[in-house]
Amino acid sequence: MTTPVSTMAARRRPAPLYAAIVSPLVLAVSTAAVVLPVTATAAVPGGTTAVPASAVAAPLLADDFEDGNASGWSTSGGQWSVASDGSQVYRQRTGSAGASARTGDPTWTDYTVSVRVKPTTLRPGRSTIGVLARLQSSTSYYYLTLRSDNQLELGKLVSGRVTSLATAPATVTLGAWHTLRLAVLGTSLVGQLGTVSVSATDGQFDAGRIGLVTTSAAGSFDDVLIEPPAPANDRQAPSTPGQPQVLEVVPGAVTITWPASTDNVGVTQYYVYQGDQFYRQWIARTVPDNSPLTLPIGATAAISHFSVAARDAAGNTSTISSRVTVPQPPSFPRSGDNTVPPTAPGRPTVLGVTADGYLLGWEPATDDLGVVEYHVYHVFNVDEVRVDAKVTTNTAVVVPRGGYETVRIVAYDASWNSSSSVTVQLTPPPTPSALPPMPPVR
Repeated sequence: MTTPVSTMAARRRPAPLYAAIVSPLVLAVSTAAVVLPVTATAAVPGGTTAVPASAVAAPLLADDFEDGNASGWSTSGGQWSVASDGSQVYRQRTGSAGASARTGDPTWTDYTVSVRVKPTTLRPGRSTIGVLARLQSSTSYYYLTLRSDNQLELGKLVSGRVTSLATAPATVTLGAWHTLRLAVLGTSLVGQLGTVSVSATDGQFDAGRIGLVTTSAAGSFDDVLIEPPAPANDRQAPSTPGQPQVLEVVPGAVTITWPASTDNVGVTQYYVYQGDQFYRQWIARTVPDNSPLTLPIGATAAISHFSVAARDAAGNTSTISSRVTVPQPPSFPRSGDNTVPPTAPGRPTVLGVTADGYLLGWEPATDDLGVVEYHVYHVFNVDEVRVDAKVTTNTAVVVPRGGYETVRIVAYDASWNSSSSVTVQLTPPPTPSALPPMPPVR
């Protein structure tokens, strides 16, 4: 449901690299701050602000679709619905020639609209996905789109006729989230995708609603935010948010929050970063405040890490906070309050080769209440770490990747207490010796 934020309270949302997990399972916390190019805060309970709340220009509208509906949106073309994609998103499912969804106030003049988009189908040529501003009708508006030929395009549609105003090379990845921002201020139009920007001057439309659009494409949209103009002289970035705090870990997901950032005018968005390797992270969500946020954990992530950056209405962005790291949780709900960990599993060895990979085996761990699950940790390509298998028996299949590889086994009981085997190199089983020659046939 689209939410005019000014009239509604912000909604709440429910050593060596990856060192061995020890018993019991704990949430390891890394304090190293990582600063990367930003490629999205309002006052919150317990947070502080640098100026009175009345001095902060409230967003005009925000919708993250977490209420499970698209109330307030009208559509034309395509097949639109709210769907689950880690969080709730607004999805256009077909590759129809043109599809759009619209919301907002037709009297809006100057504003910035930002949205996360994920293209799932793009056809060769001029297939596009993006955001609209100062929308007059389904055939007249300004647009900022990602094109299938890896271009960011700013343009306008006037009675169905397209005019491209500016383009710039931009990497467009199927199945990945991209954050688009389109600012319209007087005759000034500025579009942004991370550090890539396009701009133009045009006076065709001076007011109108916002929209989402696909052309011969399908995709998902999330975290729509419309902000009024920021003070022209605001060049001060928000303070760095505090390190995220883990509130809960369940199978496949973690809930986090973080100490709020402050700003001389007001924070309007947080970018929430997630990664599953030390060297890799991406923007997983864009949210308006630090309310508890639940994020999925990849099934093969050995350790997931989370950090945040704050942004104000003028586009000033803080440095990224330090990380919190979360080991891969078991695939069953935690139960009981037992604190006794299992014994360590035996040394993993390769028992044989199957059509699917190497068959590993190990001596089972023991536990006072019983071992419930084993995780097989696989390290390859020097520092790539994955949980390659989750099994209930003491055998598993691992696909070799080549080069120097290691494996270890982690055992869990029902209370998520854990213990780890030794780490060993993954090597093929010995080649059977040749059979003696058969005696000649007489």
